Amino acid sequence: MDNVVGNNVNALRIDRELSQKQLAGMLGVSQTTVSNWECGKSLPHRNNLERFEEALGVTFDEVMSERCGYHARLKRRDPHGGVLRPSCERARATAPVLGSIAAGMPDEMIERADPFPVPTVLKQRYPRSFYLTVRGNSMNRTLPDGCLALVDRAQVEPNPYDAFALQVGDNDATIKRVRAVEGGVVLVPDSHDDSCAPLFYAHGATTAQIRILGKVVWVTTPFDYRA
Repeated sequence: MDNVVGNNVNALRIDRELSQKQLAGMLGVSQTTVSNWECGKSLPHRNNLERFEEALGVTFDEVMSERCGYHARLKRRDPHGGVLRPSCERARATAPVLGSIAAGMPDEMIERADPFPVPTVLKQRYPRSFYLTVRGNSMNRTLPDGCLALVDRAQVEPNPYDAFALQVGDNDATIKRVRAVEGGVVLVPDSHDDSCAPLFYAHGATTAQIRILGKVVWVTTPFDYRA
């Protein structure tokens, strides 16, 4: 049986460029709940459907209906000029996995060559994107150790709100939020571990060695992922 609700929730989330955690926060539920909806393990309760409408302007039918659902609407009209494929086909696009990147102290980036599936709508939206395997816990509020971060190499203008993949020096790399401060830049963690500290790089030789590889636009976990 088709996962109608899961397809609709997933299409809504990707179209609005929301992570599962962000959507969960808007609806007042856990990230696990959103994941279970998308995987077809559970269905939204009535109060959840009311929150969809209140927070996102999405109707009951757009969440629960196959014919009138959000996924069907995007299949008919993709705002980026293409036609979305059914959810069972979205994973047939792939992005290269270029290596592992530290979510902690900058560490050597290990090169890989094998591609990994990516939703077609994201590949259309970010054609120059690539995956990096996240290692470490300094970004584990949104990027757990072992996940794959999809990085859009076209977005290299830093801001303090999004996560960016950065090359530090010739080979070292890390993933952090980037904040400009007087005298330099700070690479800011986003971790449940209070021991993870920001990294300060003074203007001059050190900041000249920092190169933004791209912005993290999506995150997924490998099939053999273990938390």
